Amino acid sequence: MTYVGRSNCLWPLALLTFHQKQAPGVPGAPSNRNDLAIMIQPTETITLGQWIIERSRRGISSSGDSRFHHVIKRYTPEDYDHLLSTLAENPEKNRELCASVAWLLCQRPHRRMGMWIAYGGYAKERLVASLAGLKAYETRTRKLLSLGLGELRHAIPHPALEAVARICLGSGYRPAGQAKPKKTTSTPDMPDWKTVFTRVTDSRDGLPRFYVRGSRTELFGYDGYQGTHQQLDRILEFLGGNRKHGWHGTDSPLNVASYEYVDHYSPDDREDEGLEDRIEIYAGNYLGCGNPQGAWVIGFCLFRDLLTHLGLNPPRRLKGEP
Repeated sequence: MTYVGRSNCLWPLALLTFHQKQAPGVPGAPSNRNDLAIMIQPTETITLGQWIIERSRRGISSSGDSRFHHVIKRYTPEDYDHLLSTLAENPEKNRELCASVAWLLCQRPHRRMGMWIAYGGYAKERLVASLAGLKAYETRTRKLLSLGLGELRHAIPHPALEAVARICLGSGYRPAGQAKPKKTTSTPDMPDWKTVFTRVTDSRDGLPRFYVRGSRTELFGYDGYQGTHQQLDRILEFLGGNRKHGWHGTDSPLNVASYEYVDHYSPDDREDEGLEDRIEIYAGNYLGCGNPQGAWVIGFCLFRDLLTHLGLNPPRRLKGEP
């Protein structure tokens, strides 16, 4: 395989092909970030390796580059397999790419699916699936997404992970069999999940329900929810914000007021298969009629992802959890 160089990174020539314009400087390779931005046009492509490097350069808080985000869905499973083979075979010649892949693998799910894709989650999901030899939407893949590079090395023995770790850790590198993985399932200084949630009777469709503690008192009134419950606000933020058009209800002056809010959660972006996990919020000044006031998280997937987002110590496998 032939390589072309730029700064401290050598690129496989086969990975650096474009449909139209090429950046000035080294043939087939972008000379700087602005050149790469110019290349990201609807009729042009960049390689998967370049996309990951640019994603790490932009950082987790960048915005205004939605066209760049959409490029990631163009890559096939074979592209991810080839990327891993390249890292395993030539880590020294792809040091910048190794560092960018390590950065990407350390990103954990932290927002709803749209933001997760935008900040590189889609690429991490496909990388993890390729590493583990699984389909991206399998349950184990979803669980592996919460792991960083060090933990993945112990969960998935793969030469590409070892090559990346060897480059990024330098003198501190230890083979996976010798290094101890960091534990993320239980941290003493993290609040227990029961400080925020209480498991209650399953929903009518048989899904597990978790009551958001203290939410009823903030939802018992004529004007609905006023954004006064800190944890509920953070949950709504995770799901994309408190959408005004998501509230439905009836009220009339000096009469009974009733409000309902439902927001579905689809971390696998498979809306055609139906949405089950969700949050349900009921508010109003009524007594003894309709659903009781309060907020409920429904479904194990949303519940587990919220524990990560809220920084809570998760429980072990719960009754009925797959």
